[in-house]
Amino acid sequence: MPALVRQGRPPLVHRLLPDPIGNTAAIPRFPILALVHCFMVHGAESPSRNEVLGPPLCRIYERSAVGPLPPNAAPPPSLGIFARRATKIFSWWMRGLARPTPFFDDSTNAPCSVPRVLARSDRAAL
Repeated sequence: MPALVRQGRPPLVHRLLPDPIGNTAAIPRFPILALVHCFMVHGAESPSRNEVLGPPLCRIYERSAVGPLPPNAAPPPSLGIFARRATKIFSWWMRGLARPTPFFDDSTNAPCSVPRVLARSDRAAL
């Protein structure tokens, strides 16, 4: 995938899925993808989301939810969760694993897909 990015073409994922499947940070140095799991198939004959991705460790941004949280929702984030994530990200930086990234162009650091921020009126229409 990184070779496609360097040639100026977006990765195959961006061409096949017109709607976003995740969110990244605004810069490539922060190697995190928040995955929107709704595009994944979780049927009776396929593994559950927890089997594929692992169970949720915590919840964030619950104030932006459009409905109530389910009774089995993950707990709010703890200091331990943040410390574990910060350690992992720092380790990735030190080992050079944050680059190349399929979400940003290596030479310009520009995102491969144009970021789209919804206005309040657009969100309300959803």
